[in-house]
Amino acid sequence: MKYTKEQRWDIGRRIYYSKISRYETAEEYGISEQTARNYMRMYRDANRLPPKRGQRSISALSFKKEPAELDELKSILTPMLISVARLRESRASPSITATRRLEIRREYSQICSCQRCRLTGQCSAS
Repeated sequence: MKYTKEQRWDIGRRIYYSKISRYETAEEYGISEQTARNYMRMYRDANRLPPKRGQRSISALSFKKEPAELDELKSILTPMLISVARLRESRASPSITATRRLEIRREYSQICSCQRCRLTGQCSAS
């Protein structure tokens, strides 16, 4: 359906001021999401308004990972990151004994499977 310039600006105004999302607009007015976005840009440019950045409606977000998968990743990565931090700290601090450095390297090599970690305690993956 064709809309007049004033109607397009009105649609664009509603999107710009977050009264309705462009996805809801597309459904309500029978237009594509891209067209709704273009209407909002036309309104913004005609009124010399700044672009709105970083504001997305919750309906616009798509989550690729389920929370359970994220928790699993956190449980894997957290010990690795702690070990990396300890290893870097041991290299920087002269007060840490050689025995403690060796313990940290062993701890890290149990987490990381690359060959360099096992031999030297320095990860080639990072």
